[in-house]
Amino acid sequence: MRGLTVYKDHVIHHNGLKGNQPPIEGLSLTTFASIALRWNKSKDYLLRTHAMTLRKTTDYDGFPFEDFYEIRYGAKDHYHASDDPSIRVTFHDTREAEFDYVAMASRDTTTAYKRGRSGTPQETRFKIHSASIGRQEGDADVWAKGEAVRLTAILDGLDQAMHTLRSWAESGVNMRVLCPTWACRWDAKQAIISSDRLLAYADKGLSLDDFKLKLRCRVCGAACSDIRAA
Repeated sequence: MRGLTVYKDHVIHHNGLKGNQPPIEGLSLTTFASIALRWNKSKDYLLRTHAMTLRKTTDYDGFPFEDFYEIRYGAKDHYHASDDPSIRVTFHDTREAEFDYVAMASRDTTTAYKRGRSGTPQETRFKIHSASIGRQEGDADVWAKGEAVRLTAILDGLDQAMHTLRSWAESGVNMRVLCPTWACRWDAKQAIISSDRLLAYADKGLSLDDFKLKLRCRVCGAACSDIRAA
């Protein structure tokens, strides 16, 4: 598969071109970090409307701790998607003052031969390390530059649409309401509010924060833990 890996100050091509190559304009780690970290809020909408999904995996059994965010295409659901093309964004833990996010993480001592114990989770800073682009046909760098622009525009539009209750309702994007109880999260039918229903609440003058405070799980009665595009 053709492709390349983008680092902070250089690029490595996977097509036989040896050595570190200069950075490519339009392919920055800042852009890929923003795409990966903003995706979760709209992942159900992006799956339904664009057949794209993002998978997060971790590797905490060595050094550094690593978080992987992989964007996959041609997705039927969050578990089945094509291997081509793909974008994989890797974050490493860091002690530097500059970082992208904080997550709870603990070392995993499990091996291929023996189940280990995880340590006590601690707040851990993560910073983007690289972004790997895989594409079977064509120039991966040209495709990646266009895709970075396209995905950023989609996420910017969703952020704008979900800024207020009225803008959310008028955008036509439905709302997914998450319950903090894991058993309830699987009942998707209980958790979708249509944009038409949102508009009725917006017409009453409710702010997005006020509306979120009113949301309760129909199954267990718990207060809403988060809202996302659906």
